[in-house]
Amino acid sequence: MEKIPDLYQIKWRRSGSRKWNYGIVDRYRKEANAEWENRRMLLVEDAITPKSEWVSYDRDEVIPIKCDSGNEFDQYVKAEFQKAQETSKNATGLIGKMFYVGVADGSAHYVVVKENKKTLKIEWRGFCLDRYIDAMMGYGGTFPKDRVERLIRGQEGLAAIFAKARAEKESA
Repeated sequence: MEKIPDLYQIKWRRSGSRKWNYGIVDRYRKEANAEWENRRMLLVEDAITPKSEWVSYDRDEVIPIKCDSGNEFDQYVKAEFQKAQETSKNATGLIGKMFYVGVADGSAHYVVVKENKKTLKIEWRGFCLDRYIDAMMGYGGTFPKDRVERLIRGQEGLAAIFAKARAEKESA
């Protein structure tokens, strides 16, 4: 039985495509090992979203990323985080708003993707280096609007307080 290559962070693109995708190779699920043995396919978790996909090790261009501080993968995640922050800041309603929940020594990040009268649909985002997931919210789902909105508004309020304090300190 040939084992899946020792890969973690990778970038890949489909044959003939110019677009790079970034993700984490899953080497531990049974289906990942079975697909590797049968078809030399890698199960790759998207760097940002809660999606996974099969990548052909033989047909797609797969490049391992050296895991060091500030590598290409980290730069990609940071840029996507900054885009999500800007979208959240400029959102007029709740769709596009981002919030986080503290987990262990980091946080699990979520974005509102759909709004109904009493509920919000949220999705997880891989913006924390450790890719933490909240035990209650998992990779996302539909939750009571009032509870999620309270988290969002509370974090926006804190950000405003810190921005004001930072501005006062800089002008002093």
